[in-house]
Amino acid sequence: MSTEVFDHLKTNVLEYLSDKNVYVKDAFACSHEDYKLNIRLIAEKPWSAQFAHNMFRRLSEEQILDFTPEWHILCAPGYHADPLAGIVSSHLTLLSLILKLRPSLLEVLAIQEK
Repeated sequence: MSTEVFDHLKTNVLEYLSDKNVYVKDAFACSHEDYKLNIRLIAEKPWSAQFAHNMFRRLSEEQILDFTPEWHILCAPGYHADPLAGIVSSHLTLLSLILKLRPSLLEVLAIQEK
């Protein structure tokens, strides 16, 4: 998938989530400091946030205070992708190892204000 298609879909998912009440879960994967990944889930449905609560490591009170997400997971099961070149289904999973699916700070803040 090209970067342009990825960016287009990411923007559409963020727009879709922008008028919804969302559930935000900060957590991390792997407890070893050398490999730990800070993750922020932004989910349309509460069960997705609950799943992340059970799947990932929970932050301590001290860790919450200076938490900076490295990866963002946008979970929008109600979103249906528009037909684009190379997209054969309206449901999708996108992963960018380069971008780490990092929406811009302004995009994330706009969602979190809801």
